[in-house]
Amino acid sequence: MIKHVKTLTIILLAVSALFLTTRLWFDEISRSSFGSAMLMLLSLAQPETDPGQNFFVKPARIVTSFGENRYNIMYNNIDTSVHKRDCDEAITLALDLGEYRSSSAAEIDRLMSEPCYAYNYSVAMPSSTFVITYPQRRNMLTSRVRNFEWVVIRPYNNFVTVTFLDVDARAHEYHLNNAALGTRILQNIQDIQSSADGSQRLIYKYEGGFFIPQAEGFSYPKLLVDNQYLKGGSPLDFIRNEVNVFFSGGGSIWDSMTTQSLTYSDENTVVKYIPAEANNGIDMLEYANYQVIDRLTVTSFSTDYNSAIRFIHLDSMIENEYYLAEALDTENKRVFYFNYVINDLPVSLSSEDVGHTGLLYPIEIEVKNGVVTRYRKLVYQFINDEKQTVEISFENAMISSDEQPENLPLSNVELKYRINVKNAMLLYWFIELDDGSTFVHFTTLSTDY
Repeated sequence: MIKHVKTLTIILLAVSALFLTTRLWFDEISRSSFGSAMLMLLSLAQPETDPGQNFFVKPARIVTSFGENRYNIMYNNIDTSVHKRDCDEAITLALDLGEYRSSSAAEIDRLMSEPCYAYNYSVAMPSSTFVITYPQRRNMLTSRVRNFEWVVIRPYNNFVTVTFLDVDARAHEYHLNNAALGTRILQNIQDIQSSADGSQRLIYKYEGGFFIPQAEGFSYPKLLVDNQYLKGGSPLDFIRNEVNVFFSGGGSIWDSMTTQSLTYSDENTVVKYIPAEANNGIDMLEYANYQVIDRLTVTSFSTDYNSAIRFIHLDSMIENEYYLAEALDTENKRVFYFNYVINDLPVSLSSEDVGHTGLLYPIEIEVKNGVVTRYRKLVYQFINDEKQTVEISFENAMISSDEQPENLPLSNVELKYRINVKNAMLLYWFIELDDGSTFVHFTTLSTDY
């Protein structure tokens, strides 16, 4: 009997100790800030989250300023970089522990005149969506900013400022006293700058509203195009194995093969592989969902975006990194356009290929009331090949051009890989004129070293 009492006493003492430890731990969290508690909990466990939500708040690119009108732009491996990790911490703490300082008219080049990072979004980011990932204290952000395209993180030795540049070009600044974080972010910028000599990592300058790369001898890998859909025996059977993920009904899937397409279908879904021979030399995949959507409630932008990302994640044949490049919002559907990025540079179709395929970007997906109704893509993967060393000079490209109408302003300037399915892909200038309809392409291969 005494033995049983001792055992019961030990159990009760253990339970009490566990209760008191848990109570003290949560009391400590309750006394600390909400953002700090979130960081603590996230460091202990990483639960599965909606891939669309995380992808939506991920910037299309991170611009690093070294000061004195010298910049670098990152597209690839953003999520796994120490740069985003520390900037995310600054944003999270600034919206929780920080102090709102000011609102003023500003341009991005003035905000980035000193060493800093900037998150840039291709589509205006709603603050109400942003704070799901970066929690705010007492509506710190949503009460002041509705939509924004830039978040600038400026580190100093004793503090950090986080500034949201909204779509009306007003800058909203938050001040965070955190010397350790400021010092760490400054060191990250210095680490990038030490490798940004213009030969392996491009240096940009801000001019005329654009970030324009400059380099006398930039060495970059050419790209080869690979089509994995045609690597496995009978195209009809192999491609069917790869598109099965798009059929969720569990019923029979019919297939047919003509010179125009390989088609797979069930009662509601049709998937077509369109070979290059029938499509002006470009292989494509198209998906269409004809199921009747009986939803009366219109879904939000972020809900439809999440549906798009979840759908793309089903496609195991997409291996290169991609980002949201553009979005079209109509009365009854939303269209999301995604572009690939390789070696921190986007890819682009030529205007001729856009006309042949109808694709503005390599991946296009339509969503209606949270349901994907159409999905189209180029089927290729892009692989690094041997390097080529070239001159990167926007001034020389403009001088050598006879295509630009005289005195017509520019609306966009970018250096991209031009998609070429027959030969190695090289870098070209893509210069959009202000009339919105004319694109002028300049090769950077005028000077070989």
